[in-house]
Amino acid sequence: MEALTPQSEGFQAFKRSLARIFHSNGTVVGAGFAIAPGYLITCAHVVTAALNLPADSQDSPQQPIELEFLLAAQGERVTGQVVAWLPYKVAIDAPSLANPADIAILKLDRTPETLTPVTVGEGAWGHQFRILGFPTGVPVGIWASGVLREQMGNGWVSIEDIKAQGRSIEQGFSGAPVWDETLEAVVGMVVQAERPQKNQPNSKVAFMLPVSQLRTVWSRIPGIDIRIDSGVGASPTPPSNPRLRGLQARLKDVSEEIAIGEAQLAATNDDVSRIRLERQLEILYDRYNKIEQQIKNLRVI
Repeated sequence: MEALTPQSEGFQAFKRSLARIFHSNGTVVGAGFAIAPGYLITCAHVVTAALNLPADSQDSPQQPIELEFLLAAQGERVTGQVVAWLPYKVAIDAPSLANPADIAILKLDRTPETLTPVTVGEGAWGHQFRILGFPTGVPVGIWASGVLREQMGNGWVSIEDIKAQGRSIEQGFSGAPVWDETLEAVVGMVVQAERPQKNQPNSKVAFMLPVSQLRTVWSRIPGIDIRIDSGVGASPTPPSNPRLRGLQARLKDVSEEIAIGEAQLAATNDDVSRIRLERQLEILYDRYNKIEQQIKNLRVI
């Protein structure tokens, strides 16, 4: 029998970041995860489900949301208040790379001592993933796994379980972080499962919002401390490759420009300056994603 592979410290920390989110009647409506000390990120439609609001509510909810970090502090309930809000409706009406949507960030009233925020990064085609969701009837959660695919026209990334056995990603997985086993970091958040088709009744395809889209929301919060993985996937390309070195240098430069822009955005209270900075950041995010994709393409054997 093949020995089990020990779980890494990074994966253990990832598990401690996982949260389940409750409706006022006590049922679990979805997932979320600690993105930074004192902050949790989830889908906007999970928040509206918890508060029994219409899924396409445009106004940022003011009511507190109850949640629990099941694998870090079981039985210890925490409440969170929405501090950043991109409603679900935008994902339907404006499917664009420049318009990420269905994202909510909550400020927690307190943080359990055993909680560890995740490390985030950018995944790549074919990387194995794991996620923990809370589908109907499984309030303690259940794991699903599969492989990452590619970004689509609306900015979402498709993820797929290619095994015959195992749990499909379904309602209750929304808001769950996607753990990339190659990168050992969170590379996105589950946003939606594909509806079964007549010709593919057993499809196990779902979709995630990649870190590049989540970044546009957390950048609005002053002082938020995100742990970012510096790697860009596994690399079979020799470090002596001059084109790779050039792309990595450009990626670092753009990353520094983004950090400056995000800091300026967090510090400004002027609406005109905010709009200008948001547009500049959209351009930088797009540039970052394109360079990163060039690096990934270069690393394909």
